[in-house]
Order: sequence, then C-alpha cells, then structure tokens
Amino acid sequence: MTNSNSNDVLTPYQKGDKWGFRINEEEVVIEPKYDEIKDFSDDFVRVGYNDKWCLMDVFGEEVISLKYDKIWPLSEGFAPVELHDKWGYIDEAGNETVSLNYDGVLPFMGSMAGVVLDEKWGFVDKLGREVISLQYEGVWFFSEGFAAVKLDDKWGYIDETGAVVIPFIYDNGYSFESGFAEVIMNGKHGYIDRTGELFEEL
Repeated sequence: MTNSNSNDVLTPYQKGDKWGFRINEEEVVIEPKYDEIKDFSDDFVRVGYNDKWCLMDVFGEEVISLKYDKIWPLSEGFAPVELHDKWGYIDEAGNETVSLNYDGVLPFMGSMAGVVLDEKWGFVDKLGREVISLQYEGVWFFSEGFAAVKLDDKWGYIDETGAVVIPFIYDNGYSFESGFAEVIMNGKHGYIDRTGELFEEL
C-alpha cells in the first residue's frame, strides 16, 4: 500500500504466528503483534488481535482501538462492524456513523445500505437514518436506482424513495445490471427491464 506522501509502500509480513508491517520489505514500522491481517481496501487494512479487530490506515496508525468482534471492508467510505452480536457502521475516521443496533447489515452501495432487526429488513443512509422502514423479509443492494426486496415470500423492486416499481411476483430477484435484472418465477429464469417487461434471455 502506497503512502500518499512518499514512494514508500507499507506491506504486512509474518514472523512466527504474528503479523506486523514494514516499508518496502525493509524498514520495520510495526513489529509483529497481530494475529491476523486482511487485505488492504481503500487505503485501510483490517487487523486482529485477541479476537478483536480495528482499522489501520496507510501510515500504520490504528484508526480505532481494537474493540470490534468483526469488521468488514470499507465500501463507499463506511465499514460494517459488529460488537456483542450487534452491527452498525464506522467511517474512515473510526466514528460510529450508524449505531450498533442491528442483527445484520450489508455494505453500502451508493447512498444506502440494507439492515435487519428482528428478521425485518430495511435501508439506512450514511447518517444512520432509517430511510426505508424495516418491513421486508430480504433485500439486495440498490443498483441503478432499484433494489430487489422480499415481502410475503415474493420478490419485487423498490426505488430509492421506497415506492414499489415492480410488483412482488417473483420467487427470486437480483440486482439490476446494465438495465436488466435476473428473476426466477415458477422455477424458470428470465430477465426484466426497468419497466418490468420479461425476457426469456438476453
């Protein structure tokens, strides 16, 4: 990982069963002390010690203390974190932007992320507001302005205001890509466009 103020590259290395960091495979910056290190993502790396996790920046500084039980990679500048079986989000500075109130979360894609509490899914924004209420049995990411959501055991699609744009008639539905989304109905696969028109194949 490149330090933005120099040509130095911070890389992990292992000594025994511990991990540390050095620059250009020569100068030791952090002596091996971590139990586990994940890959760099968006100029941050997740490091673990004694079953606790934190984020480290490109300079080798821990953004937050080792406190979380789990941390997922940053997405859109926010990382899902878990502590005591509850999930929320932190930003790149380590601030808890979405309180750890949820049973599960999805990474941010665009301006919103899916969250679940008591088996009901909805969406929060980056300020932690529940912008689409927790009412669904399942959700996918927002993509191209639409998200697949499950209600009464059927999948349909909503827009970013929460309005239903494609009715709940599918056995499964997936995110839109290049104007189309894969759906399953009565065991058959097909594709729909943004109007809901069904195509057997693309």
